[in-house]
Amino acid sequence: MINLLPYIEKKRIRGLYRLRLAVAALTFLSISGAVLVILFAPSYILSNTKETFAQKQFDAHQGNETAAIDADMSQSIDDINKKLQIFTGLGKPFLVSDSVIAPILRQKSQAIRIRQVAYTKSSDGKTPEVTLSGTADSREALLSFVDRLKTEQAFSKINLPVSNFVKGSDIDFSLQITLLAQPK
Repeated sequence: MINLLPYIEKKRIRGLYRLRLAVAALTFLSISGAVLVILFAPSYILSNTKETFAQKQFDAHQGNETAAIDADMSQSIDDINKKLQIFTGLGKPFLVSDSVIAPILRQKSQAIRIRQVAYTKSSDGKTPEVTLSGTADSREALLSFVDRLKTEQAFSKINLPVSNFVKGSDIDFSLQITLLAQPK
């Protein structure tokens, strides 16, 4: 085909073509951006609102949770203090003295072996009690030991359960001894 247009005219037409192509591309990009902004604006506004609401709820929850933890901690401390009062009691503490141990050791024979001495308060909370556990070689030795303990003036009551006499020898026993008065 014969080229009838002069070179300058071709150059001008190419420039117009490129200009129109650039304007069309920019118009397409502008319209696409505007549509994008219009479509994403409600989502952005909604997510911003939800974030603000969630942050307010989180802050409020943190404040309530801290108060709940403080209340729970106070309740736990009160419970622990009440439990500790069981051990300390409201009166004078019970002190172990020689006036409790000496009468037991005086009346103990070779046939009696003491394993444990436990000090508690009776159910009324006033009278101290001693729980004595050990092993006796025979029923007679255990009964003799209990009879000798009953003669001691420091003890008001000695309780020996009948179940301790089931075995004939090597008897594991447990005595409840109620003291007359709290030793000083």
